[in-house]
Amino acid sequence: MEFEWDERKSVRNFAKHRVRFEEAMTVFADPNYLEFYDDPSSESEDRFIRIGLSAVPRTLVVVYCAKTDDKIRIISARKATIAERKVYEERI
Repeated sequence: MEFEWDERKSVRNFAKHRVRFEEAMTVFADPNYLEFYDDPSSESEDRFIRIGLSAVPRTLVVVYCAKTDDKIRIISARKATIAERKVYEERI
C-alpha cells in the first residue's frame, strides 16, 4: 500500500494535533481498526475515518481517501478522544 499527502497540510496537522502523517500511516497495519464513511465531508471525494492503534503506540483518528485500491491519501490525523478510544477498546 502506498501513502501520499500534502506536505503543507502535514506540517499544519502536526502543529495543531502533534501527530505526524508518517505515524498515521501505521494505523493501517492495525487489524483491529474501526472505519466509518465520512458522509458530511465526501462531497467531492469519498472520505473515510479510521480509528486504530499506531506503532507508537497510541490510538489515532485518521481521515483519508482512497485514491486507488493501493494508494491512500491522508487528509488529517489526531489523537483519539476518550470516547473514541473507549469505542475502539471495546471492540478488541
